[in-house]
Amino acid sequence: MPKWTNEQQLAIDKEGTNIIVSAGAGSGKTAVLTARVIRKLNNGVDIDKLLILTFTNAAAKEMKERIRSAIKKAPDLSSQLDLIDGAYITTFDSYSLSLVKKYYYLLGVDRNVNIADSSVIYTEKSRIIDEIFDSLYEEEDPNFLKLIGDFCVKNDDDIKKYILSISDKMDLIYDKYQYLDTYMDKFYNEEFIDSNINKYVSSILSKREKISELVEELSNYLDSDYLEKLSDVLTPLLNADSYDELKNSLEFRLPPLPRNSDDDVKERKEEISKEIKSLKELSIYDDVTSMKDGILKTKPYLEAIISIIRELTSRLDKFKSRNNVFEFNDISKMAIKILKENDDVCSEIRNGFQEIMVDEYQDTSDLQEEFIGLIENNNVYMVGDIKQSIYRFRGSNPNIFKEKYSNYSKNIGGYKIDLIKNFRSRYEVLDNINKVFDLIMDSSLGSAEYRETHEMVYGNTAYDSEKINDFNYDFEVLEYMNNKKETGFDNSEVEIFMIAKDIKDKMKNKLKVFDKETSKLRDATYNDFVIILDRSKYFDSFKKIFEYLDIPLTILKDGKLNASTDIYLIKNIVDLIIHINDNNLNEDFKYDFVSIARSFLYEYTDENIFDIINSKNYKETTIYKDFSSIENINIKTSNEIFNDILDITDFYNKLYKIGDYENTNVRLETISKLSSSLSN
Repeated sequence: MPKWTNEQQLAIDKEGTNIIVSAGAGSGKTAVLTARVIRKLNNGVDIDKLLILTFTNAAAKEMKERIRSAIKKAPDLSSQLDLIDGAYITTFDSYSLSLVKKYYYLLGVDRNVNIADSSVIYTEKSRIIDEIFDSLYEEEDPNFLKLIGDFCVKNDDDIKKYILSISDKMDLIYDKYQYLDTYMDKFYNEEFIDSNINKYVSSILSKREKISELVEELSNYLDSDYLEKLSDVLTPLLNADSYDELKNSLEFRLPPLPRNSDDDVKERKEEISKEIKSLKELSIYDDVTSMKDGILKTKPYLEAIISIIRELTSRLDKFKSRNNVFEFNDISKMAIKILKENDDVCSEIRNGFQEIMVDEYQDTSDLQEEFIGLIENNNVYMVGDIKQSIYRFRGSNPNIFKEKYSNYSKNIGGYKIDLIKNFRSRYEVLDNINKVFDLIMDSSLGSAEYRETHEMVYGNTAYDSEKINDFNYDFEVLEYMNNKKETGFDNSEVEIFMIAKDIKDKMKNKLKVFDKETSKLRDATYNDFVIILDRSKYFDSFKKIFEYLDIPLTILKDGKLNASTDIYLIKNIVDLIIHINDNNLNEDFKYDFVSIARSFLYEYTDENIFDIINSKNYKETTIYKDFSSIENINIKTSNEIFNDILDITDFYNKLYKIGDYENTNVRLETISKLSSSLSN
């Protein structure tokens, strides 16, 4: 490839306005970002006058090292090496945290704010919502009891999870309390309800367009007699001007098709039937009045839910303040609060950076966008690819990217640049991807008009000379039939064996791959293969089957801190200590005791455990004596209690009994850090 394409050069050089760069996979966006930074340094801008924000710590580290490496290659820029370690090449979260720690006195918080682990916050949320529910049961709150009575069957666990989920989503709103306080007035006023009903009715009526199109297509196949019969039954539906008219026009049967109608005709009639069925499913209310009444009937439920979320948020905020631990969303809101309420600080930051660069902009959240909006000065350089937006579950809002891309394409508010040439993949790979996504991706599915503006273009022509003649570089789709009774394997196991066999065959036949370091073909190694799964459910099966076939395999997966036996054991020990301290040897104490007794720490036999429980002779056991020796738990910190547990049980030295020493040790160190961050 040439040093830079025209589009890449433009992305490096363009100045004087907000810029959004839509950079497809393999388009060289990191190299372009680095080159843009170096170009600015050459023009006299110091590295510490650039705010470069990324999505992850790993990306920030990589960006800093790339820039450092590029600076080292330019002798005239050697002075920038002294500034780079102090430069802001970091994540949104880290930069927000630095502001909070710098201006903590404006917020009235402790300077050394700590970040709480999600498992700690989840545990506290669960405890709080349990308390709130218990109180509401005792108070016999009418709205709450109606909510429970109408939506709970066996227990209230699901409704608790639902409310926690809603509350978590609301944490992405800057002023959550204001949103909760104004929700009922905003969404339950008559004007708003009428407006939404009108939108809903318009949406239903618009679905008739598809029916009209299908009828028009049928006119190319059928005679006028059948079309007249079809028109007689469909005309009231197609001419309906209101919901009530539409509802009253849905009770009919389509006339049977003429004999010997071909498959195309049958298919279109079936599609008409499906569209009519869909209209019936959407038109569940008798009339608009009952639709409005149905909405108003939900008001008590929402009042109960909002009341619970508000109380949950208030108690959780007090817990965070008391322990000086916060989530990153809290830190983002604190940073925004500093900027909104202190013009001098906001002005200092806004004028302190020559440019703000945001990488992976498609993953920006509403809070992050609000933060950038406060410090930008028509100098934001945004790089991203809406097709790679995968973090909505973490609060990212790809519509921010989509809206800016659309506006900047019309030179409204900024300038748009497309980097669509891919230098990573062979022509066949890109062609296959384009053919698939041309069919399925548009603004409604994926938030991008793929065919019009996002198709990837082949860029690395080195592949043309370095390839195996007659080798099929296209996608392979493997199909199979499996009868578990005959094979003894379930479908996932069959697929894993197929993947393993494919890898073994490629290695045996010395598959040639392109080496990006030498730009030449070489024999493939096992390191050249990657298997990407949408869930970790089958990781263990992959490990067993690959080991059986002598294929080396490294598994990378995220894990939850509270999802392992050793963590449950620690939790049970803490619970046991509390029961001993309270002299409360109830059923929960027995469960904790049995768990600890059977663990690798004590290894009591089942017979021994049975005898102890039967005789209630707990106080004579080693377990009771060990943990009753921990004194003053009400004044000790969490970290002190945790370290006492490790010392008394000789936890680290006994880890060899369960294996997986390294991962268990990491989890324990994580708990130690968490407990250190909590004051009680």
